[in-house]
Amino acid sequence: MLENINYKLRNQQEIRVTFLGGSITVGVGSSDWEKTSWRALVTQWLRKTYSQSNFEVFNEAVSGKGSTLGVCKVVSGLLARQKPDLLFLEYAINDRHECRPYSVSERNMESMVRTIRKELPYADIVLVYTSDDIRNGSPYDAILAFETVAKRYGVPSVDVGRELVQQEGDNAFENGGKYLSDNVHPNDAGHAHYASYVIEFLKKTFASCSNGMQPYPLPQPLCDGLYTTGQRMAEKEFFAVASETSRLRNKEREERGFLLPPGEKLAFRFQGRVAELFWKAPADVLLTVTINGNSRQMEGVPWGSYPALFEDSHDEMQNVQLENSGKADLILYEMTTAG
Repeated sequence: MLENINYKLRNQQEIRVTFLGGSITVGVGSSDWEKTSWRALVTQWLRKTYSQSNFEVFNEAVSGKGSTLGVCKVVSGLLARQKPDLLFLEYAINDRHECRPYSVSERNMESMVRTIRKELPYADIVLVYTSDDIRNGSPYDAILAFETVAKRYGVPSVDVGRELVQQEGDNAFENGGKYLSDNVHPNDAGHAHYASYVIEFLKKTFASCSNGMQPYPLPQPLCDGLYTTGQRMAEKEFFAVASETSRLRNKEREERGFLLPPGEKLAFRFQGRVAELFWKAPADVLLTVTINGNSRQMEGVPWGSYPALFEDSHDEMQNVQLENSGKADLILYEMTTAG
Protein backbone atom coordinates (compact mmCIF):
# COMPACT_ATOMS: atom_id res chain seq x y z
CA MET A 1 0.00 0.00 0.00
CA LEU A 2 1.44 3.36 -1.13
CA GLU A 3 4.61 1.51 -2.12
CA ASN A 4 5.40 3.88 -4.96
CA ILE A 5 5.17 7.19 -3.10
CA ASN A 6 7.04 5.59 -0.18
CA TYR A 7 9.89 4.70 -2.52
CA LYS A 8 9.85 8.15 -4.12
CA LEU A 9 9.98 9.91 -0.78
CA ARG A 10 13.05 7.89 0.18
CA ASN A 11 14.82 8.24 -3.15
CA GLN A 12 13.46 11.17 -5.16
CA GLN A 13 14.05 14.90 -4.77
CA GLU A 14 10.99 16.14 -6.65
CA ILE A 15 7.57 15.17 -5.26
CA ARG A 16 4.23 16.44 -6.53
CA VAL A 17 1.09 16.24 -4.39
CA THR A 18 -2.45 17.14 -5.48
CA PHE A 19 -5.39 17.72 -3.15
CA LEU A 20 -8.87 17.33 -4.66
CA GLY A 21 -12.02 17.91 -2.65
CA GLY A 22 -14.56 20.36 -1.28
CA SER A 23 -14.59 23.19 1.24
CA ILE A 24 -13.07 21.16 4.08
CA THR A 25 -10.01 20.53 1.91
CA VAL A 26 -10.01 24.19 0.88
CA GLY A 27 -9.70 24.93 4.60
CA VAL A 28 -13.09 26.44 5.43
CA GLY A 29 -13.59 26.64 9.19
CA SER A 30 -9.89 26.99 9.96
CA SER A 31 -8.39 30.33 10.96
CA ASP A 32 -5.83 30.20 8.14
CA TRP A 33 -6.50 27.96 5.15
CA GLU A 34 -2.80 27.77 4.26
CA LYS A 35 -1.55 27.13 7.79
CA THR A 36 -4.16 25.42 9.99
CA SER A 37 -6.35 23.40 7.60
CA TRP A 38 -5.93 19.62 7.48
CA ARG A 39 -4.51 19.98 3.97
CA ALA A 40 -1.92 22.53 5.11
CA LEU A 41 -0.95 20.50 8.19
CA VAL A 42 -0.45 17.31 6.16
CA THR A 43 1.66 19.29 3.68
CA GLN A 44 3.74 20.74 6.51
CA TRP A 45 4.35 17.26 7.93
CA LEU A 46 5.45 15.89 4.56
CA ARG A 47 7.87 18.75 4.00
CA LYS A 48 9.33 18.50 7.51
CA THR A 49 9.57 14.71 7.58
CA TYR A 50 11.04 14.43 4.08
CA SER A 51 13.06 17.63 4.05
CA GLN A 52 15.46 16.21 1.46
CA SER A 53 12.66 16.35 -1.12
CA ASN A 54 11.33 19.38 -2.93
CA PHE A 55 7.53 19.35 -2.78
CA GLU A 56 5.25 20.98 -5.30
CA VAL A 57 1.72 20.98 -3.91
CA PHE A 58 -1.43 21.68 -5.92
CA ASN A 59 -4.70 22.65 -4.22
CA GLU A 60 -7.55 21.75 -6.57
CA ALA A 61 -10.29 21.81 -3.92
CA VAL A 62 -13.40 23.92 -4.54
CA SER A 63 -16.00 24.75 -1.90
CA GLY A 64 -19.41 23.15 -2.26
CA LYS A 65 -18.39 20.67 -4.94
CA GLY A 66 -18.61 16.90 -4.96
CA SER A 67 -17.27 14.09 -7.09
CA THR A 68 -18.79 15.40 -10.33
CA LEU A 69 -16.32 18.27 -10.25
CA GLY A 70 -13.56 15.78 -9.45
CA VAL A 71 -14.38 13.82 -12.59
CA CYS A 72 -14.37 16.96 -14.72
CA LYS A 73 -10.99 18.03 -13.37
CA VAL A 74 -9.32 14.61 -13.61
CA VAL A 75 -10.42 13.78 -17.17
CA SER A 76 -9.80 17.31 -18.49
CA GLY A 77 -6.03 17.45 -18.47
CA LEU A 78 -5.19 18.10 -14.82
CA LEU A 79 -3.06 14.96 -14.54
CA ALA A 80 -1.04 15.80 -17.63
CA ARG A 81 -0.40 19.33 -16.32
CA GLN A 82 0.53 18.43 -12.76
CA LYS A 83 1.78 14.81 -12.98
CA PRO A 84 1.21 14.21 -9.24
CA ASP A 85 2.95 11.39 -7.39
CA LEU A 86 0.33 11.41 -4.63
CA LEU A 87 -3.31 12.47 -4.71
CA PHE A 88 -5.72 13.04 -1.81
CA LEU A 89 -9.42 12.86 -2.78
CA GLU A 90 -12.06 14.21 -0.36
CA TYR A 91 -15.51 14.30 -1.97
CA ALA A 92 -17.76 12.04 0.10
CA ILE A 93 -19.39 14.62 2.38
CA ASN A 94 -20.25 16.93 -0.52
CA ASP A 95 -21.76 14.05 -2.47
CA ARG A 96 -23.96 13.44 0.56
CA HIS A 97 -25.01 17.10 0.78
CA GLU A 98 -25.61 17.20 -2.98
CA CYS A 99 -27.83 14.09 -2.56
CA ARG A 100 -25.80 12.12 -5.09
CA PRO A 101 -27.20 8.58 -5.49
CA TYR A 102 -24.88 5.69 -4.66
CA SER A 103 -24.60 4.81 -8.36
CA VAL A 104 -23.47 8.34 -9.32
CA SER A 105 -20.85 8.51 -6.56
CA GLU A 106 -19.57 5.07 -7.51
CA ARG A 107 -19.32 5.92 -11.21
CA ASN A 108 -17.67 9.27 -10.54
CA MET A 109 -15.06 7.81 -8.22
CA GLU A 110 -14.28 4.92 -10.54
CA SER A 111 -13.94 7.37 -13.43
CA MET A 112 -11.40 9.34 -11.41
CA VAL A 113 -9.42 6.35 -10.11
CA ARG A 114 -9.39 4.59 -13.46
CA THR A 115 -8.23 7.74 -15.29
CA ILE A 116 -5.45 8.24 -12.74
CA ARG A 117 -4.37 4.62 -13.09
CA LYS A 118 -4.30 4.89 -16.90
CA GLU A 119 -2.49 8.22 -17.16
CA LEU A 120 -0.24 7.90 -14.10
CA PRO A 121 0.10 4.17 -13.35
CA TYR A 122 2.73 4.78 -10.63
CA ALA A 123 0.77 7.49 -8.76
CA ASP A 124 -0.69 6.76 -5.34
CA ILE A 125 -4.17 7.76 -4.20
CA VAL A 126 -5.60 8.24 -0.70
CA LEU A 127 -9.34 8.75 -0.13
CA VAL A 128 -10.30 10.94 2.84
CA TYR A 129 -13.80 10.78 4.39
CA THR A 130 -15.13 13.58 6.61
CA SER A 131 -18.48 13.75 8.38
CA ASP A 132 -21.06 16.17 9.83
CA ASP A 133 -23.31 16.62 12.86
CA ILE A 134 -26.02 14.38 11.40
CA ARG A 135 -23.95 11.38 10.32
CA ASN A 136 -21.61 11.89 13.27
CA GLY A 137 -18.94 9.58 11.90
CA SER A 138 -21.22 6.84 10.57
CA PRO A 139 -20.87 5.63 6.95
CA TYR A 140 -23.16 7.16 4.35
CA ASP A 141 -23.91 6.22 0.74
CA ALA A 142 -21.01 8.15 -0.80
CA ILE A 143 -18.52 6.48 1.54
CA LEU A 144 -19.99 3.06 0.80
CA ALA A 145 -19.80 3.76 -2.94
CA PHE A 146 -16.25 5.08 -2.76
CA GLU A 147 -15.16 2.10 -0.66
CA THR A 148 -16.50 -0.30 -3.29
CA VAL A 149 -14.23 1.38 -5.83
CA ALA A 150 -11.33 1.58 -3.37
CA LYS A 151 -11.41 -2.16 -2.73
CA ARG A 152 -11.60 -2.92 -6.44
CA TYR A 153 -8.52 -0.81 -7.26
CA GLY A 154 -6.52 -1.27 -4.06
CA VAL A 155 -6.83 2.35 -2.98
CA PRO A 156 -6.45 3.09 0.76
CA SER A 157 -8.83 5.38 2.63
CA VAL A 158 -8.82 7.31 5.91
CA ASP A 159 -12.21 7.91 7.55
CA VAL A 160 -11.26 10.96 9.61
CA GLY A 161 -14.89 11.57 10.61
CA ARG A 162 -15.18 8.14 12.19
CA GLU A 163 -11.76 8.51 13.81
CA LEU A 164 -12.82 11.77 15.44
CA VAL A 165 -15.91 10.17 16.99
CA GLN A 166 -13.98 7.12 18.15
CA GLN A 167 -11.35 9.30 19.81
CA GLU A 168 -13.44 12.18 21.12
CA GLY A 169 -16.88 10.66 21.64
CA ASP A 170 -20.37 11.11 20.23
CA ASN A 171 -20.41 14.87 20.87
CA ALA A 172 -17.38 15.43 18.62
CA PHE A 173 -19.67 16.68 15.83
CA GLU A 174 -21.77 19.01 17.95
CA ASN A 175 -22.74 21.97 15.77
CA GLY A 176 -20.44 24.86 16.64
CA GLY A 177 -18.90 22.82 19.44
CA LYS A 178 -15.34 21.92 20.33
CA TYR A 179 -14.34 20.68 16.87
CA LEU A 180 -16.78 22.22 14.36
CA SER A 181 -17.26 25.82 13.26
CA ASP A 182 -20.75 24.93 12.01
CA ASN A 183 -22.54 21.66 11.25
CA VAL A 184 -19.87 20.29 8.91
CA HIS A 185 -16.70 22.43 8.72
CA PRO A 186 -14.07 21.72 11.37
CA ASN A 187 -12.48 24.56 13.29
CA ASP A 188 -8.73 24.65 13.94
CA ALA A 189 -9.02 21.88 16.52
CA GLY A 190 -11.10 19.75 14.16
CA HIS A 191 -8.73 20.32 11.25
CA ALA A 192 -5.81 19.39 13.50
CA HIS A 193 -7.52 16.12 14.42
CA TYR A 194 -8.32 15.35 10.79
CA ALA A 195 -4.71 16.01 9.83
CA SER A 196 -3.40 13.86 12.69
CA TYR A 197 -5.38 10.84 11.48
CA VAL A 198 -4.07 11.22 7.93
CA ILE A 199 -0.53 11.72 9.20
CA GLU A 200 -0.75 8.69 11.49
CA PHE A 201 -1.94 6.59 8.57
CA LEU A 202 0.99 7.83 6.46
CA LYS A 203 3.47 7.18 9.27
CA LYS A 204 2.33 3.57 9.65
CA THR A 205 2.27 3.04 5.91
CA PHE A 206 5.74 4.52 5.37
CA ALA A 207 7.30 2.72 8.36
CA SER A 208 8.40 -0.21 6.21
CA CYS A 209 10.87 0.18 3.37
CA SER A 210 9.56 0.01 -0.16
CA ASN A 211 11.05 -2.62 -2.45
CA GLY A 212 10.66 -0.39 -5.49
CA MET A 213 8.03 0.94 -7.83
CA GLN A 214 5.47 -1.04 -9.76
CA PRO A 215 2.63 0.18 -12.02
CA TYR A 216 -0.83 -0.38 -10.62
CA PRO A 217 -2.97 -2.89 -12.54
CA LEU A 218 -6.29 -2.01 -14.15
CA PRO A 219 -9.04 -4.49 -13.24
CA GLN A 220 -12.27 -4.80 -15.18
CA PRO A 221 -14.48 -1.77 -14.53
CA LEU A 222 -17.34 -1.91 -12.05
CA CYS A 223 -19.62 0.64 -13.71
CA ASP A 224 -20.97 1.28 -17.17
CA GLY A 225 -20.79 4.73 -18.72
CA LEU A 226 -17.55 5.84 -17.10
CA TYR A 227 -16.29 9.33 -17.93
CA THR A 228 -13.08 9.07 -19.94
CA THR A 229 -12.60 12.38 -21.78
CA GLY A 230 -12.99 16.02 -20.95
CA GLN A 231 -12.10 19.60 -21.73
CA ARG A 232 -11.02 22.52 -19.58
CA MET A 233 -12.75 25.35 -21.36
CA ALA A 234 -11.39 28.78 -20.66
CA GLU A 235 -9.74 31.44 -22.80
CA LYS A 236 -9.40 29.77 -26.18
CA GLU A 237 -12.34 27.36 -26.31
CA PHE A 238 -14.85 29.04 -24.03
CA PHE A 239 -14.47 32.78 -24.35
CA ALA A 240 -13.27 33.24 -27.92
CA VAL A 241 -16.91 33.15 -29.03
CA ALA A 242 -17.77 36.26 -27.00
CA SER A 243 -16.23 39.29 -28.65
CA GLU A 244 -17.73 41.67 -26.09
CA THR A 245 -16.24 39.99 -23.05
CA SER A 246 -13.22 41.72 -21.54
CA ARG A 247 -10.18 39.94 -20.24
CA LEU A 248 -9.42 40.65 -16.59
CA ARG A 249 -5.93 41.74 -15.67
CA ASN A 250 -4.11 42.77 -12.55
CA LYS A 251 -0.58 43.95 -11.84
CA GLU A 252 0.82 40.60 -10.76
CA ARG A 253 -0.73 38.07 -13.12
CA GLU A 254 -3.33 37.58 -15.79
CA GLU A 255 -6.60 36.27 -14.40
CA ARG A 256 -8.24 33.33 -16.08
CA GLY A 257 -11.53 35.17 -16.13
CA PHE A 258 -13.69 37.42 -18.28
CA LEU A 259 -16.37 40.03 -17.63
CA LEU A 260 -19.92 39.52 -18.85
CA PRO A 261 -21.61 42.94 -18.55
CA PRO A 262 -25.35 43.30 -17.82
CA GLY A 263 -27.49 42.22 -20.75
CA GLU A 264 -24.64 40.44 -22.55
CA LYS A 265 -25.00 36.85 -23.76
CA LEU A 266 -22.48 34.13 -24.44
CA ALA A 267 -23.48 31.22 -26.68
CA PHE A 268 -21.39 28.17 -27.51
CA ARG A 269 -21.53 24.45 -28.22
CA PHE A 270 -19.44 21.55 -27.06
CA GLN A 271 -19.56 17.79 -26.80
CA GLY A 272 -19.89 16.14 -23.40
CA ARG A 273 -22.25 14.68 -20.79
CA VAL A 274 -21.48 16.74 -17.68
CA ALA A 275 -19.93 20.13 -16.92
CA GLU A 276 -19.10 22.46 -14.05
CA LEU A 277 -19.23 26.22 -14.61
CA PHE A 278 -17.36 28.61 -12.32
CA TRP A 279 -18.35 32.24 -11.94
CA LYS A 280 -18.27 35.12 -9.49
CA ALA A 281 -20.73 37.97 -9.10
CA PRO A 282 -22.31 40.32 -6.53
CA ALA A 283 -25.77 39.58 -5.18
CA ASP A 284 -27.59 41.76 -7.73
CA VAL A 285 -26.43 39.62 -10.68
CA LEU A 286 -28.76 37.04 -12.15
CA LEU A 287 -27.17 34.43 -14.41
CA THR A 288 -29.52 32.76 -16.86
CA VAL A 289 -28.26 29.41 -18.14
CA THR A 290 -30.00 27.88 -21.15
CA ILE A 291 -29.12 24.31 -22.09
CA ASN A 292 -30.64 22.85 -25.23
CA GLY A 293 -33.56 25.28 -24.89
CA ASN A 294 -34.20 24.71 -21.17
CA SER A 295 -33.43 27.71 -18.96
CA ARG A 296 -32.56 28.04 -15.29
CA GLN A 297 -31.48 31.06 -13.24
CA MET A 298 -28.98 31.58 -10.45
CA GLU A 299 -28.54 34.60 -8.22
CA GLY A 300 -25.07 36.01 -7.73
CA VAL A 301 -23.03 34.89 -4.74
CA PRO A 302 -19.45 35.76 -3.72
CA TRP A 303 -18.25 32.54 -5.30
CA GLY A 304 -20.81 30.85 -7.53
CA SER A 305 -20.70 27.66 -9.48
CA TYR A 306 -23.37 25.95 -11.49
CA PRO A 307 -23.16 22.28 -10.52
CA ALA A 308 -23.50 19.46 -12.99
CA LEU A 309 -24.84 21.46 -15.91
CA PHE A 310 -25.45 18.43 -18.09
CA GLU A 311 -25.27 15.50 -15.72
CA ASP A 312 -26.48 12.22 -17.23
CA SER A 313 -27.46 13.95 -20.47
CA HIS A 314 -27.67 11.65 -23.47
CA ASP A 315 -27.33 14.54 -25.91
CA GLU A 316 -23.63 14.58 -26.74
CA MET A 317 -23.64 17.96 -28.46
CA GLN A 318 -24.68 20.62 -25.94
CA ASN A 319 -26.03 24.04 -26.95
CA VAL A 320 -25.44 26.54 -24.17
CA GLN A 321 -26.29 30.21 -23.66
CA LEU A 322 -25.21 32.26 -20.66
CA GLU A 323 -26.87 35.64 -20.06
CA ASN A 324 -26.18 38.25 -17.42
CA SER A 325 -29.73 39.26 -16.51
CA GLY A 326 -28.68 41.34 -13.51
CA LYS A 327 -27.41 44.86 -12.91
CA ALA A 328 -23.68 44.32 -12.37
CA ASP A 329 -20.76 42.69 -14.14
CA LEU A 330 -20.40 38.94 -13.86
CA ILE A 331 -17.01 37.21 -13.91
CA LEU A 332 -16.74 33.90 -15.77
CA TYR A 333 -13.70 31.84 -14.85
CA GLU A 334 -13.85 28.50 -16.60
CA MET A 335 -15.96 25.49 -17.39
CA THR A 336 -14.70 21.94 -17.09
CA THR A 337 -16.45 19.12 -18.91
CA ALA A 338 -16.49 15.32 -19.01
CA GLY A 339 -17.90 12.81 -21.43
